[in-house]
Amino acid sequence: MRLTCPNCSAQYDIPEEMIPPEGREVQCSDCATVWMQMRPGSEAPAQPEPGPAAPSAPPARRALADEATLDILRQERAHEARVRAAERRRSRHASYLRPTSPAEAAVMTAEDAPRSAAATERARVAAAASVARARTVTEEAPAEAPEDDDDRAPVPVVEDDVSAAIARTLREMASAPSEAGQADQPATPKRQSEGERRQARRDLLPDIEEINSSLRPDARALETAEPDDSEPVGEIPATRPGEGKSGFSLGFTAIMILVGIAVAIYLFATPLGEAVPQLDAPLSSYVATVDSGRIALEQRVDALAARILPEQ
Repeated sequence: MRLTCPNCSAQYDIPEEMIPPEGREVQCSDCATVWMQMRPGSEAPAQPEPGPAAPSAPPARRALADEATLDILRQERAHEARVRAAERRRSRHASYLRPTSPAEAAVMTAEDAPRSAAATERARVAAAASVARARTVTEEAPAEAPEDDDDRAPVPVVEDDVSAAIARTLREMASAPSEAGQADQPATPKRQSEGERRQARRDLLPDIEEINSSLRPDARALETAEPDDSEPVGEIPATRPGEGKSGFSLGFTAIMILVGIAVAIYLFATPLGEAVPQLDAPLSSYVATVDSGRIALEQRVDALAARILPEQ
């Protein structure tokens, strides 16, 4: 009999006795496909027909958890989220930290030394200022309180300036060695006057007059310069010739010069025409023009005067 592979259509010739009546499984040697081969003339065993499918049971529903269980689950989830976030932060910080060598540690210590010294100094000054303020309050409160009043009202304490308190405390600290030898003498409390406190403030703050004079030397020198006794106060300093002239004075002077020249030509027209015959005709026309203008001006003035002045 001949076998044909259902996959690659390869054909094989085998004896019919090798396939039993009930069939057997064979495998293609080309594509390794396995199928059930029946003997020719035999029917395949009838398979039972599938009956009606039994109704499948619905899947069981999960029971819903109550509110308390849900709260517990939410708390557990939030706790796990916090734990994971903390672990991530620790791992991130641990990645930045690494062991330092002795040389690097020495360099870091040298760099941090000035900052620590400055912080210590600031703390010492602040402590000194607080001690000075407390001492000032204890010294001034009894002196300002009235002695004969039984119902005393609380006296407002005026705090001294911080800078003055710091300066006073530093001076006391500087004079501590000298006062150590005088421990057997009774201590006499001294109360600073207002003038001493102002002097301490002036010693701490820079001089504003010096700063202004250094910033504006020329203007400051002119402002603070004292008048010279050799020069009279009311005397006006003399100015150079031509310094007070302006454009108006120059124009007025030029116009007056031109008017004078015109008047001189009008008055001396006859002698100039006799001296220079070529100028006789121009001078004559010039004189005639001036005369006509003068006559017209005179007529206008007379008419204006007759209109303004009342008739007599």
